[in-house]
Amino acid sequence: MKKVQQQAGEEKKERRRKTKEKMEREKERRRKETKENMAWKKEKGREIKENMENTELNQKKLKKTAKLKECEVPRYALGILLLVGLVGRTDGSCPRSCSCSQDYLRVECINATLEIVPLTLHPEISNLLLNYNKIPEVGPASFQFHPELRTVNLEHSNLVNLQDKTFEAQRKLVELDLSNNEVTVIRKFTFFGLISLDSLDLSFNSIQVIDGEVFIHMPNLTQLNLGNNQIRELNSSAFSGLGSLEVLRLENNRIESVAEEVWESLSNLRYLHLAHNQILELNPRPLNTLHILDVSFNPRFNYSNLILPSSIRSLNLTQTGLQFIPTPLFQFLPSLEILILNQNNLTSISRNAFKGLKRLKSLEIMENKMLEQIDGSAFQDTRSLTSINISHNQDLYHLDPEIVSHLENLVDLNLERNRFYNLNLDLGEQVSLVGDGNPWMCDCNIQSLQILATGRNMTLTCSEPENLAGRSILDLDLSYCKTHLEMSATGLKSRKITMIIVLVVVLSICLTITGFILYSCRTRIQNLLKGLSWRKPEIKETQYSPEYQRSFIQHDEYFISLARQTDPTRHIPVTEL
Repeated sequence: MKKVQQQAGEEKKERRRKTKEKMEREKERRRKETKENMAWKKEKGREIKENMENTELNQKKLKKTAKLKECEVPRYALGILLLVGLVGRTDGSCPRSCSCSQDYLRVECINATLEIVPLTLHPEISNLLLNYNKIPEVGPASFQFHPELRTVNLEHSNLVNLQDKTFEAQRKLVELDLSNNEVTVIRKFTFFGLISLDSLDLSFNSIQVIDGEVFIHMPNLTQLNLGNNQIRELNSSAFSGLGSLEVLRLENNRIESVAEEVWESLSNLRYLHLAHNQILELNPRPLNTLHILDVSFNPRFNYSNLILPSSIRSLNLTQTGLQFIPTPLFQFLPSLEILILNQNNLTSISRNAFKGLKRLKSLEIMENKMLEQIDGSAFQDTRSLTSINISHNQDLYHLDPEIVSHLENLVDLNLERNRFYNLNLDLGEQVSLVGDGNPWMCDCNIQSLQILATGRNMTLTCSEPENLAGRSILDLDLSYCKTHLEMSATGLKSRKITMIIVLVVVLSICLTITGFILYSCRTRIQNLLKGLSWRKPEIKETQYSPEYQRSFIQHDEYFISLARQTDPTRHIPVTEL
């Protein structure tokens, strides 16, 4: 354990050293760039000054020349002035409190207390960083002289208003960061001209509604971040024109429902993040290319009509009010590899709860405070699992020994901070087991857990009995348990034999007593049997009507005549009548 801690400490020191060296190299690079910029400024200033002085001298000389040469003076002077102007126009100037790199065409005006976008920058700059300033509004004039821009960052710049066609000249812009501002509205022509834009960040603003076709001018956009706003409603054509979009973030808003039509334009979407909203119903069925779906922290989420695209590989259902595992939903997700079910209201996990998830590799079931039982066959259909995290479930006290025995690919098993008193699992040597924070009962039954902990560097401590509380399970001497168990088994066997003998003796005594009583009372029993009389039940004479009696007599006479015809000499006794 000490070696591991020392190794970890050395790794931390090494990382810190590398980070420090990297920071020093970065500082040195910036220092060199600053020196180069200062030298460049001085050089250009000196050249401009010399040109101006030469211009003034030439003008004085020209005034003294002949009238025939007067016409040449303005041309000469104008040429020099034009040359100076061109030099100044091409090189531009770096504003105070900004850092400009001519080699990388990069301008950094971070925390420079700017109120407008600088206009005197190099016209060919490609990267402009204006973070942490006080620029309340930007419009077409803000960037019209910088058509080569590829990256613009206006994060934390107190930006409130984006005028229409602000970025009309930025046909090459690839990345635009407008996060952490006070933007409330985006209109149809706000982003007009951004035909090459790949990433747009509008997170941490105050946007409430996404109107239709506001992103239609960005056909190549692949990443859109609208998280941490106040969005309540999404227009059915809000994402029209975003056929190339792959990542859409809408977390931490106030969205309650999303119409199916909203997703129809997103034919290439891979990642959809809808966490921390108030979503009741969702139907992302049109998203046939979706790989990652996060709907966590929507506590009123309704699963009854939920239909997910079969392409999903990662599904986060943390804190969505789950009371049972939605097995029917999983049967249509054959590609699912990551499933997160944390902080729900699960009470038990039944047999084959994850049926159909044959490709599932990672499963998290954490902080389900009412979870008490997991069936031994719950993971029967998930043989591809490599990582299982069943931790921080305060009422979970038992796991079937065979629950993970068939998972041949399992590498990580986290069972920390549950309510296990003992653990007896069939784990391979390749499985890393974490079991801290359980109230382990350190009796002879803990021997199987001690075997699991050996060689895995696990820090497991006893909670009970009191005399062993706080001791490491690895330090327990359980050698006496074998003798104790053998003695217990021998004692149990002898007790069984004793019980059988006692039962046989008691039964024999009972039979003997019964036989003696019967023999002693044999005369009385015989007399009692002789005195018994069997009585026939009295049959009441039935009173029949005269008509019934006549029909009965006629019936008898018919049978007597029939018998005489058959054998006239035979005497018919009365009993046969």
